[in-house]
Amino acid sequence: MDDPIQKIKDIADIVELVSEIIPVKRSGASYVAVCPFHSDTRPSMHISPAKGIYKCFSCGAGGDVFKFWQDYYQKDFKDTLKDLAEKYGVELNYIEPEKQKDNNLKIQMHQIAEDYYHQLLQAALPAQKARDYLNERGFNTTTINNFKLGFSPDDEDWQKLIKILKEKLQVSNELIESAGLAVKSSKNDNYYDRFRGRLMIPIHDERSRPIGFGARVLPGSKDDNGAKYINSPETDIYHKGSTLFGLDLAKASIRKENAVILVEGFFDLISLHQAGITNVVANQGTALTPRQIKQLAKFTESKRIYLCFDSDQAGQNASDKACQLIAEVLGNFDYELRIIKVPGQKDPDEFVKTNGSEAFRELIKNSPLYIDHKIDTAVKELAENPSASPFEKNKKLKELVKYLSYLNSKILINEYQKIIAHKLKLSEDLVFSETNKLLRELKNEDQNPYEATPQRPKNNFTNHNGHVIYTSNPLNTIEQELLILALRDQDILFKLINEELQLSNPDHKEILETIIDICFEHSELDDVNLKFQFLMERLSVNRELSKTLAELGIKLEQDIASDNKQERYQELIKRIKESNLKSEFKRLKDQLSALHDESPEWLVVHAEKLKIEQEIHRLRV
Repeated sequence: MDDPIQKIKDIADIVELVSEIIPVKRSGASYVAVCPFHSDTRPSMHISPAKGIYKCFSCGAGGDVFKFWQDYYQKDFKDTLKDLAEKYGVELNYIEPEKQKDNNLKIQMHQIAEDYYHQLLQAALPAQKARDYLNERGFNTTTINNFKLGFSPDDEDWQKLIKILKEKLQVSNELIESAGLAVKSSKNDNYYDRFRGRLMIPIHDERSRPIGFGARVLPGSKDDNGAKYINSPETDIYHKGSTLFGLDLAKASIRKENAVILVEGFFDLISLHQAGITNVVANQGTALTPRQIKQLAKFTESKRIYLCFDSDQAGQNASDKACQLIAEVLGNFDYELRIIKVPGQKDPDEFVKTNGSEAFRELIKNSPLYIDHKIDTAVKELAENPSASPFEKNKKLKELVKYLSYLNSKILINEYQKIIAHKLKLSEDLVFSETNKLLRELKNEDQNPYEATPQRPKNNFTNHNGHVIYTSNPLNTIEQELLILALRDQDILFKLINEELQLSNPDHKEILETIIDICFEHSELDDVNLKFQFLMERLSVNRELSKTLAELGIKLEQDIASDNKQERYQELIKRIKESNLKSEFKRLKDQLSALHDESPEWLVVHAEKLKIEQEIHRLRV
């Protein structure tokens, strides 16, 4: 049997696991949380979804999903393994309760049924219509074998599969029915094979075990006027909302391509696989679920998801609903959602067969971000209606606000507000004002979290005899030196994380968060220049930081590593703390001047001011 520990590691998402127990927050490429393993109020625990590990920079706790569960619930490894196996549906060698026994039998039944249907498709005379159908659709023998496609017979004996299962496994009619492979007659106690006279498409779980079937009607069959597809019902081993068709075959390719393509139907996926595009999964033509979205995102570090639904109106509506749910489920992640637009009223299956794999790869290459797609659609609809009134433009603007709300970056929202203004030929001020108001209403927040990023404090300027004189903020220099020390020495970085310290410059705060991410993800890295290169790459999208990064780079070249780094660190910390305390002292002093002497409120503020004064004195001693 496969290693259950590795299976759990493959299935489990450490961010999801930790977030079920304690709140987590996005921070650069990783996540942070207040560590539950020591008394703290600050987020010193970092979680890396890419590596599947966590690390607390304060108490040193760290490990994988097993270690987190074991330490948090104070359990031994055996109980931890049992808990996580049950949580993620992984079978353990030594656990064989009655229900697990039945589930094992149901999987065995599906394995037997899959083999039986597949053998019939390959050789049985009644399966000729199925072979002809597959040949007409252009599916070759390799594809048929890879997907174990089959044929269910429809002759006078409606119990062929039931008899085979009983003979091979000695199972009851009731268990076969509960596996979804038989149905009970409404007129008597007889049981019949559920699938008859159809093309059979096995559905596998993530571990490549057959757990259900999609059964397609064949042209010219008795059931030609019936439902196009009959799928397995929900069972203990098959949950449609938790299963993505083809995921077992696509996992490796999704990791390699660092992206996943989601299609609707079985044959969309099978055709793309045959064309060599294998990082594809299908949601079996039903509405996407949160569980499926988490599966989509789990195998791609970039969280890059391509939607390729049918180009008709129903497909576009399904695409919109899927995008909205993806935004809700992955809202805390930096995900990338793109739309593959298949030209004409074609589905991916038809397109790739007509135009080939390279043409489809071009569609992938040129696929727009979802929000760009919606903006372009709105512009196109307005262009097709030259007499569009201002009210119609306003309606389009309101529609686009919904898609703005899916973005989790203020910078992105700000940029797209400009794009919308340009493409709809509206004033930027007007678009900013209106969309910010609508975003507030949409988020139901008192304060708009999407308004333009406030101006960062700049270097000080003073006026002397009518002339503007440039004066450098001394705290900037101190904070930048502190950042360089943190880059050079990981022990200093750990200390800095645990300091109750407020950096005065927002640029420096953002740079420090990114340094923490880099040192966490590359803990073995000692080369300070390489760390700085990573820093530049991570923050290159934020042009406002370019000046500060340039200053840091120059100081890093000029800075010479010395043996007294720890002493210098303590000195810098002391000066920043003193500056923070002085600012607080001034605030309290101003507050006192506005209060009546000896009033109760004055006494409270005065006591706080004296306390700050003492702390400043202690720092100077």
